[in-house]
This record gives sequence, structure tokens and C-alpha cells, in this order.
Amino acid sequence: MFRNFFEKRALKMVGSLNKYLQAKHGVQTYFDRCQLDEAIDKLKFPVKHIAYVYARYLNEAAFNALDAHLRKGMTYEIAHEKVVSAILGRAAEFEVTTPKMKSRNMDLPGEITGGDI
Repeated sequence: MFRNFFEKRALKMVGSLNKYLQAKHGVQTYFDRCQLDEAIDKLKFPVKHIAYVYARYLNEAAFNALDAHLRKGMTYEIAHEKVVSAILGRAAEFEVTTPKMKSRNMDLPGEITGGDI
């Protein structure tokens, strides 16, 4: 019961590291391991859940290069999905959708039919 609570709390804390990292190192898509370790120490992030920090702020190749004990036996995809879900509050959706266009004057693309023209 408490394990799940502490994991969820750690997952939410991962997002709060972003503000510190950006203030210290500027806006970046990914950070290096030294920068992350410094932030983890400074903000006293729970070491037990460190894999989530690495999944969020390292690229996939750097995450996979970590020792297995730092990854806590997780793949990049699983750890990253948990972080994104916790930060956004829902499962990550990477689909791009476009709204459907409705027009009473368009039957076929490029063809004008009927209407008030």
C-alpha cells in the first residue's frame, strides 16, 4: 500500500525537477547524467525511484546505457510512460489528430457545389 503511494509521489516530483534544471542549465530537451545527479542530491529526490528521473531527462540511448540497478529493471518505455502519465494525469497519447471539416458547400475537394455563391 505505501509502496504505491511513495512511487506516485516520486513520479510527481520528477516534473518539479524541470524547473530547477532549467534555471540551473537552461532549457534543454535532455540533460546529462552529471546535471541530473546534482539536481537529485540538491532536491533530495528519493534514490529508490531514480530511474524515473533518468527516464524523463535522459535520452533513450543514455538511459539504456545505465547500469541495471539504476534502471531498477525497467525499460525506457515503461519508465517514461509512468512519468508522463503521472505528470499529465493520464496515459500518454502521441497521436496527432485533425478536426473534421464540415461544409455544406464542399462535396469533393476543389469542387464548389450549391450554396450561396
